[in-house]
Amino acid sequence: MAKGNGCPTCHQHTSHLTDTGVHQCSNCSTIWFTPFDRSAAGQSRKGFECVHCGRMTVHPLGSVGVAKIWRCSICGTTIVDKA
Repeated sequence: MAKGNGCPTCHQHTSHLTDTGVHQCSNCSTIWFTPFDRSAAGQSRKGFECVHCGRMTVHPLGSVGVAKIWRCSICGTTIVDKA
């Protein structure tokens, strides 16, 4: 397996860019992205309505523990939903 990027939490080089447009560490499951990283929803269907731009473009990025992280692929609004 190729060496990944450094994780800001565990500092291991085990993170990779996922198909949803976020970086995730395979060692500690930390998810992160910058405002410049474009969200790649990867979903063929409509997403949920964004509370900021009003478009149907909010898709799940991943989960950390019991929290689910959602992001609008147009304006970048991020929502953390704890289960």
